Amino acid sequence: MSCLNLKQKLKIIRLALYPAVTIWCCLLAIVVFNVIFGYFMYDIEYGSGPYNVLLALVTGVTTSFIVSIVVELSNNYKNNRLSCYELDEYYHTIINFELSKNVANKVRNNFEEYKIHDIVQLVWHNLPKMSSVLFSTFENKKAFLTDEEIKILSNIKSEYDDIKTAVCDVIKQPLLYNTLNHPDECFLSNNYPENILKDSSVWLRKYLATKESEEAIHSLTDVVMSDDFLLTQIMSDYNISIQSMCVCMREYDDCVGSIQKDTSSCDDMNFDFENITEEDYKIWLEGIDEDLSEEWKSFVSWYISNSCYRIAQHIEELEKCLYKRPYVGIFLELMTKSNNEKFPNY
Repeated sequence: MSCLNLKQKLKIIRLALYPAVTIWCCLLAIVVFNVIFGYFMYDIEYGSGPYNVLLALVTGVTTSFIVSIVVELSNNYKNNRLSCYELDEYYHTIINFELSKNVANKVRNNFEEYKIHDIVQLVWHNLPKMSSVLFSTFENKKAFLTDEEIKILSNIKSEYDDIKTAVCDVIKQPLLYNTLNHPDECFLSNNYPENILKDSSVWLRKYLATKESEEAIHSLTDVVMSDDFLLTQIMSDYNISIQSMCVCMREYDDCVGSIQKDTSSCDDMNFDFENITEEDYKIWLEGIDEDLSEEWKSFVSWYISNSCYRIAQHIEELEKCLYKRPYVGIFLELMTKSNNEKFPNY
């Protein structure tokens, strides 16, 4: 405990010393220049003109680098103090996720037979609130982030976009017929005069209306991704968990093998979507929709589970970056110690 108290007392100094690259470079330059000038001064008579010139150079170089160190310490302190305020929500988001993961793991170890929680499920349930904070920090506060953090957050954004695409496909699946073949042209009346729409070609109106429908689906996806209740509800039929990842992939491989063997089912799907009547389409869709959704369910579950697992790994990398920061590392140590005392291993 005394070590932690000492670290807390020295946090102001740590704020000034991070990052220490420039400070160490200045100190190294002082040593190098003093050694070089001292070497030449050693063979020169004391008090002579050349000696005084070298002495003045030594004094000037040393003084200038000391001033640079003081300025760097001042800038570090100001920037790190401001960073603590600006990134407070970002810090707490990562810390709280790690604490939740530790608590869930301890509970699961005590009740292994119930499989109460795992890393993938934890990411999935925390995705809406975590993503808003992480991406807001990534887009608006890059100046306070290290290059490593920016790279990690970019990777998280990529994984999140992959999950968003999968969720969008799930939302879009029951809407494909109306979206592709009977798009709602009422959307266009808000942007174009009625006489222009009336005289426009059918293909042009259909293209514009379809584009508007696609944008509406993406807007709906954004709403679902930002709401934990909607996200859970729309994916309730999918098994998003680390335990199911291998099972999901095995089931998907079996489904792909059965589809490849049954080539007649592929031929049945070659409909003329432009000319098929709505009645015929619905009859056909009811016949294959259930089987098709079951075939893809394992793949979607596996795909999202893998992305969630990779996000968890990236968050662990962010936590390691935070431990390098002054004050934040101390706060993390205190929180971790408190969590371990509250939830001991049995």
